[in-house]
Amino acid sequence: MAVAADPTGGIICFWQAKNHRGFGRVHEHGAVCWAELVTDDLARAGTFFTDILGVSTALMPMGDGVL
Repeated sequence: MAVAADPTGGIICFWQAKNHRGFGRVHEHGAVCWAELVTDDLARAGTFFTDILGVSTALMPMGDGVL
């Protein structure tokens, strides 16, 4: 396990699952249903997570703001 911070200060924990299904577990009791990042620099944080983890990012309109 490792703990790191993105360039905007967002904290993330990395964990080696071995035999645990982790995020591969969907539509089951106990599965992860939501993950989000709150930051004041979407471009920097998004680039960091895309480059490091190979994940995509998406903005979500939420009333008067964007998540």
